[in-house]
Amino acid sequence: TFAHKRPDFIEMQLQSFNKNIQGKFEFIVFNNATFDHDRKNYNSINSMCNNLGCKIIDIEKDDDLISKLPQGTDPQIFQGDGTYTDANIACAYPLCWAWEHVVSTTDDMICIIDSDMFITNPINLSDILGKYQLCFVPQSRVNDKNEIVAEYMWNGLVLANLKDLPDKKNINWWCGRIKNIPVDVGGQTHKYLGDHPELKLLHIRSQHVSDDPQVIFHPSNYEWLWLEEKRAVLHYRSGSNWNNMTNDYHQRKTQWLKQKLA
Repeated sequence: TFAHKRPDFIEMQLQSFNKNIQGKFEFIVFNNATFDHDRKNYNSINSMCNNLGCKIIDIEKDDDLISKLPQGTDPQIFQGDGTYTDANIACAYPLCWAWEHVVSTTDDMICIIDSDMFITNPINLSDILGKYQLCFVPQSRVNDKNEIVAEYMWNGLVLANLKDLPDKKNINWWCGRIKNIPVDVGGQTHKYLGDHPELKLLHIRSQHVSDDPQVIFHPSNYEWLWLEEKRAVLHYRSGSNWNNMTNDYHQRKTQWLKQKLA
């Protein structure tokens, strides 16, 4: 998982794994607050991981990787002051860096999960990866003629059996553009999927709840993710507050989340 804005989510996410993941696992946190001028989040993430005994890896600046990533008219990854250009870049770059330097170097079964996602029901991810090489929420983009120009892996929740994954180094998690159509983080994975139609894939189903009348924060804006017809993951959504909600909103929503995970 990649931590940047909400250090408190780390403990909650780990607790949800400990409670519901069947089988052994290692919980690794990539600290993505490395480039912030204010070191508060960076230090808080390190402190939280040290207290929990979690392995933590700093995202680093890699000039060779940076030279490969920008696509077409995309903005640069880093501003002149060394911080990320925008929120989308701040999500895409660390995943590309982690995949290049850590994840793809192993033959493990892995789960990439957003920092604001939590396991809510008992599930054995290893059993699922015994049947599929890749599991992900599919996304697509269309052109002005409503023709699909790209189908790709959304990065929020991805399961992969790296031992059985061909050419895994070639998976590119960048955003950018495809045929001049903007794509989300993971958009460039469309090429890998197109090159490997033989892969055994599980498409993870998502259920977005835009405004639940029973909660005390509005819009509710949360999401359930389903693995093999089991509602397994609760996505808080916008945990980094990219949509600029109030502190009171997040306090109410976080309290609701804790109740859901209890």
